[in-house]
Amino acid sequence: LKALDSKLLNLLIKVYEAALNIQNLKNNQIFNDLREGKLDLAIVDCQFDDEQFEGIKINNYNIIPVCYKEGKFREIKRVTRDMIKNNPLILSAEDEAMCLNSKESLKKANVNLNRLNFNYADNIYVQSALIEAKDGIGFIYDGLIDLVPNLKQMELSNFSGSQNIYLIYSQNNFEKNNIKELKKILINMVN
Repeated sequence: LKALDSKLLNLLIKVYEAALNIQNLKNNQIFNDLREGKLDLAIVDCQFDDEQFEGIKINNYNIIPVCYKEGKFREIKRVTRDMIKNNPLILSAEDEAMCLNSKESLKKANVNLNRLNFNYADNIYVQSALIEAKDGIGFIYDGLIDLVPNLKQMELSNFSGSQNIYLIYSQNNFEKNNIKELKKILINMVN
């Protein structure tokens, strides 16, 4: 996690005396739990229904190509389209924003997705292990690279992708006074 995310978690614990429960849930489960009041807040990297949820942008991550730092690409700084086409491409879970945005960014960089050998992983650690095991190429958020020391960042010409990260809550369940105070604190943290 980047510093802002860590500061946010510390803030929630200290100021709101929140019981912190970190879970890796699918987006639909997060939205259902927020609606039902099982969750007060969630940090998400996807679009959300602004009729039901309020959101505060807390960060933005760039999507970067990565490889196993001891593998066949260890001496290479820039990945080519041929390397992507001819090697396993390991992405996050198929329905997650990081995967969808990686694919969209590859399309914008003129990479033909129909000819790629995709593999999908449920979390960053499984994705990292697959990249290492298959000696393939992956795409992750730059804010996660420190969590996976076996990987190294690469470059891809004309490739650019990013994703906003939001703190969201149900408009019906979370106390408005808490959010007003939290927004003020977040604005100060970001600036």
